[in-house]
Amino acid sequence: MDWVTTALLYIHVATAVIWLGSAAFLSHVMMPSLRHFAPPLAGQVMVTVAPRANRVMLTSAIVVLLSGGLLVLRMLGIGGLEDLFKTDWGRSIFLGILLTLGMFLIGVFIQTPAIAHLQRLGQAGGPPPAEEAARLQRRLRSFGIIAVALGFLALLEMVIARGFHV
Repeated sequence: MDWVTTALLYIHVATAVIWLGSAAFLSHVMMPSLRHFAPPLAGQVMVTVAPRANRVMLTSAIVVLLSGGLLVLRMLGIGGLEDLFKTDWGRSIFLGILLTLGMFLIGVFIQTPAIAHLQRLGQAGGPPPAEEAARLQRRLRSFGIIAVALGFLALLEMVIARGFHV
């Protein structure tokens, strides 16, 4: 493996760890822990932490998608993309790409708008209304769990693909 491919693979894996790890932490550790705080405090924590976490996850996701795309192109070339459908390796990688895109789309179209809504509520003066904040937190946690499941399935597909030869 040449140094460019090695660098791309390192960037791809490192940012995938950041993205999936952040999503797992938020949906499986932080969100459930917020239930133990008074609603106004839990809302303030979400308003403070969620936007920064979302920026980190979206940035990592974009780097994962771009570096993964470049890796596929380096391995197959433009003319070899049909191997994504003709080989066991390609089908595994293709399924991993679809799962990764699912995780990304949840982040962009469900999580980001919910976080923006939470932020607007927090900036309206005082803590967000308890019922609205709780509803948004449930939505973020539920879709976060789905996104993490998609991410771990994508990871499994990438590991399976390593067992196949291109």
